[in-house]
Amino acid sequence: MASTSNTTDGAGPGVPLGPGAEPAHWETDVVLADGGSTHVRPIRPSDAAALEAFHLGLSPESARRRFFGFKPTLTPKELERFTNVDHHARVALVAELGDRLIAVARYDRHPDSPADAEVAFVVLDQEQGRGIASVLLDHLAAAARERGITRFVAETLAENQPMLAVFRAAGFVEHTRRDIDGVTVEMIIEPTERSLAAVEHREHLAESLSMARLLSPRSVAVIGASRDHRTVGHQALANLLAGGFDGAVFPVNPNAEHVASVKAYPTVLDIPGDVDLAVIAVPVPVSSTSSASARRRVCAPWWCCRPASPRRAPPAPSRRMSCATPCAATGCAWSDPTASGS
Repeated sequence: MASTSNTTDGAGPGVPLGPGAEPAHWETDVVLADGGSTHVRPIRPSDAAALEAFHLGLSPESARRRFFGFKPTLTPKELERFTNVDHHARVALVAELGDRLIAVARYDRHPDSPADAEVAFVVLDQEQGRGIASVLLDHLAAAARERGITRFVAETLAENQPMLAVFRAAGFVEHTRRDIDGVTVEMIIEPTERSLAAVEHREHLAESLSMARLLSPRSVAVIGASRDHRTVGHQALANLLAGGFDGAVFPVNPNAEHVASVKAYPTVLDIPGDVDLAVIAVPVPVSSTSSASARRRVCAPWWCCRPASPRRAPPAPSRRMSCATPCAATGCAWSDPTASGS
């Protein structure tokens, strides 16, 4: 869909966008309030199937709060409209974890008041309470300011206290009206000292918790755990077991039922329960595939490691990035001994 007027891309204000083009700088990785991470980007027409699956994953109560009534499915027409936006008068941002959408935020500019826009948010039930709505509100407000919008208007049910709490915590100048049909919240989205302080506090807390999960995980998956004592995967697993780690340890090896007398799993997706930290100890071509699978399972830090061979030069940066890129896609920590010269 063509943009309704001149919009901008990553080059800055005043640069026209082509038909359907999305601003590249709206895509980013963020750390959440629980120390986990997610990827935020504009919605795309190709997201129709993922959006349908997302909606089907909502509880009836969450769907009712979003649509103010019973809404078990989205029609083909709704899917087309929701995924085709002009990134100017109509904007939608999604949060994704691996290949799943876990939240959607959108605004629609008011046709008779171009400085105003109506906003709506919805987060999967199992992902609620992680600070995703607050992050999406911040990013949606930043996008709206680029488009000349100065005020958000949100209508919600009076019982939807979590969403009302998100609006209050944002720190924007707000005005709230209550009536028999629900609550209307108006927010002036220009940054204030309070809103900037709220963002700084959330980011500081999220980064602290992210580091805590990296340094003090409750469970660790070792991808590439081997029965060969000479491999870095076996050494990583053995050090965890011998070093007094009292959390759960999950070796990942598709060719072994047990590694170091611990039950192994074919892939990280087969591990039961939560995984706080994934150690990826496989060669570069395999680590790229392993990272892609792990990002569907682990929403916390990863540690990528490969042994540097004294007989070979360190891999080229482009090969090292094959491990780093999937990690960065979810804001995860990573390390590569060959990149650091160790």
